[in-house]
Amino acid sequence: RNAYISGTAIAYTYWDKNIKTGLYADEAKKTPIIGDINFEILSVNNVCFGDPNNDDIQSQPYIIVSQRKYYKDIQREGKQNGIADDLIAEIKPSSAMYNQNSGERGENELSDTKRVTVYTKFFKEYNEDGTDYIIKAYRCTEKVTVRSEWELGIKNYPFAKFSWEQRESSIYGDSEITNLIPNQIAINRTITAMLWHAMITGMPITLVNGDVITNISNNPGEIIKVYGSGEDIANAIKLIQPPTFTPQIQNVVNDLAQSTLSDAGATDAALGQERPDNASALIQMREASLQPMQVYQNRYYSFIEDIARIWADFWLNKYGERSIKISKNNEIYYIKLNTEKYKNLVINAKIDVGAATLWSQAIVIQTLDALLQAGIITKVQYFERLPKGLIPDVTGIIEELKQQETYAQGTSDSEIIKRMKETDPELYKRFVALPPEEQQKIIANARKTSGI
Repeated sequence: RNAYISGTAIAYTYWDKNIKTGLYADEAKKTPIIGDINFEILSVNNVCFGDPNNDDIQSQPYIIVSQRKYYKDIQREGKQNGIADDLIAEIKPSSAMYNQNSGERGENELSDTKRVTVYTKFFKEYNEDGTDYIIKAYRCTEKVTVRSEWELGIKNYPFAKFSWEQRESSIYGDSEITNLIPNQIAINRTITAMLWHAMITGMPITLVNGDVITNISNNPGEIIKVYGSGEDIANAIKLIQPPTFTPQIQNVVNDLAQSTLSDAGATDAALGQERPDNASALIQMREASLQPMQVYQNRYYSFIEDIARIWADFWLNKYGERSIKISKNNEIYYIKLNTEKYKNLVINAKIDVGAATLWSQAIVIQTLDALLQAGIITKVQYFERLPKGLIPDVTGIIEELKQQETYAQGTSDSEIIKRMKETDPELYKRFVALPPEEQQKIIANARKTSGI
């Protein structure tokens, strides 16, 4: 949405050393692991690139981010970074820099918010032969250094960019709204003229002869006294009728609005407003109508890939040795990961997006029911593929079914007999006295009764 409105969206990933992960570095759980990546969407107005004519973020000489923060938070940050107390006292609210705020309400900052402008500069520091570099940063206010130069510990700038419309030789994109403004102005003016005509027709301008009528308030049902002849009465009051307004003007508004929507790819098929008489034809119409949006989708996928590479860069270079949470097949578990030996890996990411289902939940459930009745899928597979949120605690049901399957596979006749001896001694005494054929019937009945 930010890219659609302003032309460019900036995603900023940073290392937050205050995040509590809930993990521990030792088995005794006495040394907590603190620190993890954090994420923020920045306004493009608050990001300054060193080379605005270069569209590649990673080849920028430097990047400066300006932010308005509560001054107490910046003082506390400076103290954590070892800044002297006399310098921390210089971090004071600055209303002179309120225009660093982005957005239409940026200049309406309240006087008692006590905010200060903070600049963070990210840059590359190359080695002597210029073959390699490290990413560093520097953070300051207008007068005080909040944090002196420090190394980020990652190999790439922690920024990803999504431009709605790309412009040649510019890192800043163009907004879709830029091209819609002239059309919207034309539509607004036409509708304004239509409303003015409707109002002036229902309540026309009244022309009054002041020599004949000396006092009039235009109240409904008012009695107006007119002195003079009949001709004077006929000329005392007149209603000025507006000019003729052609009814085709409404068609012009509709055509202009419809053309604007269709040119932007917002057709009835894409918006789901077509009658679903033919499912196959509807799908084909939808796919064809979305073709103009494909270029935006590709840029968005590239944007997500950039974010994935940045996150992986943080994981490999900042995580060290810690447990990683894994979620797979409705199961959650942790694995130990030591990232020290993976730091030199070249990270790549590829977004593979498939077409979303166009069918309703009712069709999905109906299909799963048919597969279950035909014996093609099991109960576990059935519940795993149900639409999310349809059944409360579906994960618990899946776990119980899996336990039953495991128990049924691993429970032998001897284990059933042993359980019978422990839980029902009288039945066990009768059981051992029966012939083998009768014993097997009791064991089979026990399996059926217990669900194993």
